[in-house]
Amino acid sequence: MAVPAAGQCPICAATAAPLFPAVNGYAIDRCSACGHAFCRDHFGLSHTTEAYDDDYFNGGGLGYPDYLAEADVRRRFANWYARRLNELNTVAELTVPGQALDIGCAAGFLMQGLADHGWRVSGIDPNCSMVGHARSQLGLDAHVGQTETLSRTNGLTVPVRGYDLVMMVQVIAHLIDPRVAIAEVARVLAPGGVLLVETWDSASFVARTLGARWHEYSPPSALHYFTHASLDRLMATQSLTRIDRGRAPKRLQIAHLRSFARHRYGMLGRMLAALLQPLPGQWGVPYPGDDLFFAIYRKP
Repeated sequence: MAVPAAGQCPICAATAAPLFPAVNGYAIDRCSACGHAFCRDHFGLSHTTEAYDDDYFNGGGLGYPDYLAEADVRRRFANWYARRLNELNTVAELTVPGQALDIGCAAGFLMQGLADHGWRVSGIDPNCSMVGHARSQLGLDAHVGQTETLSRTNGLTVPVRGYDLVMMVQVIAHLIDPRVAIAEVARVLAPGGVLLVETWDSASFVARTLGARWHEYSPPSALHYFTHASLDRLMATQSLTRIDRGRAPKRLQIAHLRSFARHRYGMLGRMLAALLQPLPGQWGVPYPGDDLFFAIYRKP
């Protein structure tokens, strides 16, 4: 069967070449100019709300078996990033702590972690239930919205000067239109403000070794598969300059790992899940791969 023609790169607009003809029934292409890989199918903004409904946070599979059970581990992630920003402040003269926006805030656990370190935090997420939990249970300033229409989010009051920090942890791979989204983020960043992105590296050893079976190739959930270079290139479209990059901290909860393995890796995944079955689901294990990274960008 002939492989359909490749698409246009959403980062640099160059013509991309086919990478994998069918992952979960979707073609994935890679740009030969900037190295960005992406799902060839085009989706409307409603896809975000549909893909990250309540089942994503509670149904397992490519999502979470019980997202609310991960409160402590996610709060610790944000604590780690807050400390990293404090360390960076000694050489970069950031406004730390200041006013922050957590994009993809879900139930607000990262917002709590930033607040632990003195940040004044708002958040947006497309899932109404998660936003409701952040507001009613944690008392946080969370709102229903998505990145491509960030500045039009109902109820979100952007500071006059802009945000000193915008967090996008495990968000950028799921965007419908990365260029539009980052333009929106740049618009609400304060002069000298920083954008912190955590995502997966499709040029990593793990990704290259696993090929089409790499866990992040999971359309239509994840749609974009960045490299260090393609992420830098996207940010350069808004004159955002990278000032830091490194391995991201991550611990996988056993329950989440079991659920994902069963769904993604067939017989091998079910065998792994069976081996992990005796372990308490709330236990966390350090993520060992080289494919997870963070990068921090600064607005002029």
